[in-house]
Amino acid sequence: MMIFRKCLWFFAIALLLCFVTPGYAMDVTLGWNANTESDLAGYKVYYKTGSSGPPYNGTGADQGPSPRTLSIGALDDPNNPTYTLTGLGNNEVYFFAVTAYDDGGLESDYSTDVNVLSIGLPQGSNLISLCRRPVDTDIASVLSSISGKYSSVWAFIDNSWKVYDPANPGFSDLTTMEAGTGYWIDMSESATLIISGSAPSNSVDLVSGWNLVGYNSASSLAIAVALASIDGNYLSVWAFIDGSWRVYDPANPSFSDLTTMELGYGYWIDASEVCTWTLP
Repeated sequence: MMIFRKCLWFFAIALLLCFVTPGYAMDVTLGWNANTESDLAGYKVYYKTGSSGPPYNGTGADQGPSPRTLSIGALDDPNNPTYTLTGLGNNEVYFFAVTAYDDGGLESDYSTDVNVLSIGLPQGSNLISLCRRPVDTDIASVLSSISGKYSSVWAFIDNSWKVYDPANPGFSDLTTMEAGTGYWIDMSESATLIISGSAPSNSVDLVSGWNLVGYNSASSLAIAVALASIDGNYLSVWAFIDGSWRVYDPANPSFSDLTTMELGYGYWIDASEVCTWTLP
């Protein structure tokens, strides 16, 4: 019985599709270290949304549901195996893993998975956040997938505005992008922001007054549930979605049009005192 040893690594992330009505789409190319067993028959590529680990039961890719089975003969270069999944949805975190299988159908354990966050950004102003901790937080690196398609990025940190101007990086005082912070991005054309990283902390420190924060979860939550840890410590929450403002007033929830908190969006929270917001 052979023993498989697998190591999945990111070969490339290709965002080849622009905005197409009614939505965006994402292509991801995966590469991994080839197995060398003499009875190796092929690989299986798994994907899913939501959270790391099995079951990898994703659907929605143009190639079909997870897993995608690849015989050795189907690979362009068996010594450097790659596979591309196309048509993946936007505003999701996707997790990918690979196994190897032999002539007898024996399958290896899953590789360590990797993940990608995609955020669809229409032309104009977008209030966003990252629910992944980027490997490299340098702002130009974080935004490399939309290079040339945005004109400025703004953040409100420590009660003051900071800006990144890609045309004048040396004169910009916003130099990094992190999970837990909200960002205004002015897009000159529609594009999809792609980020790979790790899960961030589920806590964000708030000052008294206005806080432009990120939503550090890949799962949507009812807003009262998401903010339960600071119940009584905030006055309102605002978001800018589909080109218009939405508000949640905890004193008048039935009159509020902001009902959920979702990945990819940034939020203004008006805190009545210093507190720590911890997601459930």
